[in-house]
Amino acid sequence: MKKFILAAFILYLPFQLKLPQIPMISTLNFFLIILLIIFLFNKKQNRNAFGVDIAILLFLLTWIASFAHTLCYPPGIWKYEVATDFKRLISLVLAYFVFSRCIKTKKDLNFLYYSVLLSIILVALYTWKSGMLAGPHFADFKRSSGPFAPDWRGADIAGGFLATFTPFLLSFTILTKKNILKFIGLGGLIVCGLGIFATYSRGSILALGLASIVTILASIRQILKTSKITAIIILIAFIGLGLSWERWVPQSIINRVQGTTVQEETFTGESPLDESSQKRIVKWQAGLEIFEMNPVFGLGYRIPEFVLATDIHNSFIQIAAEMGIFGFLAFIIFILTIFIQAKSLIAAEFNWVGIGFTGCIIAFVLVNLFYSNFFRDTVVGTFWVLLGLLVSAKKISSEAA
Repeated sequence: MKKFILAAFILYLPFQLKLPQIPMISTLNFFLIILLIIFLFNKKQNRNAFGVDIAILLFLLTWIASFAHTLCYPPGIWKYEVATDFKRLISLVLAYFVFSRCIKTKKDLNFLYYSVLLSIILVALYTWKSGMLAGPHFADFKRSSGPFAPDWRGADIAGGFLATFTPFLLSFTILTKKNILKFIGLGGLIVCGLGIFATYSRGSILALGLASIVTILASIRQILKTSKITAIIILIAFIGLGLSWERWVPQSIINRVQGTTVQEETFTGESPLDESSQKRIVKWQAGLEIFEMNPVFGLGYRIPEFVLATDIHNSFIQIAAEMGIFGFLAFIIFILTIFIQAKSLIAAEFNWVGIGFTGCIIAFVLVNLFYSNFFRDTVVGTFWVLLGLLVSAKKISSEAA
């Protein structure tokens, strides 16, 4: 029964804005209460989680301090909005502690991993069906936000979600030994590609491209240990796809990427960035200026956004501006700790999980350089779930050794 509740939570997270709410209490809060009950009745601890726990708690400490800093500002109506936003984000960390400690068997772990892969494919399918790839020209109204927003303005959130989590599906498809699962995984990858194209999110496409290269190379390295012929075939196939990208990438996507620079007829011959990219750089500079003026403790949670009247569009700069140097360093330590944990699993039984999370971290970093997806509860909830499953995989793999 427990694994079905956890699977329902996984499938609910990215679709919470589209699904009906439970009367009198939000569906998310209902799930969190159930997760808390599961966690409290769990007796067995996971020693493999110690390093990740410390990194998470260190970051949470700076995060909570940043929120407390915000509460010290003069009264304002926006404090209720900030408190609600903070509560939703920080409560999702509970998912990590539940999924890292309450999975007892390999069978349950695989079931939940399949649930995550299914949620990724469903998000991609929804995003693809909601977008428009027809025609050679890009337009904002063509962009799909998937289940993350009612209009195109959430396209970068959808793109960031798919870029961050598709490496799991990629590593699973390459490394699974069951042909039927390979076939399903390949179909899912095609849908994910169409989905991320439908967002026209350039940063997400770049992030997924680089993360996919790392994921493929790491997977092939593992396959070489058992079958050199299979590894060579897979490598040739992906190289062929890479060299022939102009044939299968939609023309509207190519035009969108090429439109990043706009050639102006000036005597300098310069090619400045398009308006969207210029605005993003201006926001980054404004966030860095706030950090430079408040380098130790920052301004407080969400205060830079209210000061600038805009999203900074960079999670790293946002954390530095809100939490200061301590929060920024805690976030870097958190990411490095996860990377080390994922790398330690590559040679173990769940090698596809370690490789997938390695690609996920690369995409996560790149995505959050362009957008603030770490502060999107519809996205980061799945991240906490996968991190918990990563630690559970490490535990079960160690017990089996």
